[in-house]
Amino acid sequence: MLAEPETLDSVFVGPFAYLAGKVRIEGDLGPAVSVSRLSDPTILGRELDTYCGRFGPACRAPVASLWSQYFLGGLIVPFVAIGLLGNRMPDLSPEGVGVVLEEGLPAGLVLSGLGAPIPRGGSPAGFECLVRELIHPVIDALVEWSCGAPRLFWGNAATLMSWAVREAGTMLPGSAEPDRVMERLLGSRNWADGVPNMLHGQLRLETGDTVGRRRVCCVRYCLPGVPGCGPVCPLER
Repeated sequence: MLAEPETLDSVFVGPFAYLAGKVRIEGDLGPAVSVSRLSDPTILGRELDTYCGRFGPACRAPVASLWSQYFLGGLIVPFVAIGLLGNRMPDLSPEGVGVVLEEGLPAGLVLSGLGAPIPRGGSPAGFECLVRELIHPVIDALVEWSCGAPRLFWGNAATLMSWAVREAGTMLPGSAEPDRVMERLLGSRNWADGVPNMLHGQLRLETGDTVGRRRVCCVRYCLPGVPGCGPVCPLER
């Protein structure tokens, strides 16, 4: 369990080691852009316009999809590592989570607080809040800017969530918490209050798969110089 904010990098080990130094705990978000601001289509649109400039006349949906993979990976994976390996859930308010942007692309995360220890069995509720309060509003803004289908972005989110939780599970032998998180986030059609869970049904497991294969292609391969997403791609057979 994490005891102090300065021990944050202690959970960024193994498959999460690449995150060391990319996530900061600070009371002030500083120059980072809060998730609440990124949920504004006008503000997000300016960042996406900057990023889109790298690809010339490329269509908006692939640009927004690739941008979302950086954003979602930089948000979901650290929260999963801190939540499951550190047994804490940082501040989940959209105003308390900031994204460091470099030339329009997400490159780091700033958190206003580490949060209190998670009660036993409480991880699924915290991750549900992550999805509903931080991820959903930004996906709505991405859909508005790109005119892409929502399932394009929810497929990105589900793929990253599945990978992160499964990797954390390999570091927690005997713990049932990763399975509870997976069931709550990917196995439930609706949240407890009846609101549809947009992560549900975005992946399917096939023989030999360790991470679910996407149901909808992320279309990143449409961008020049950008490779496909490998074995999770529904177009790869």
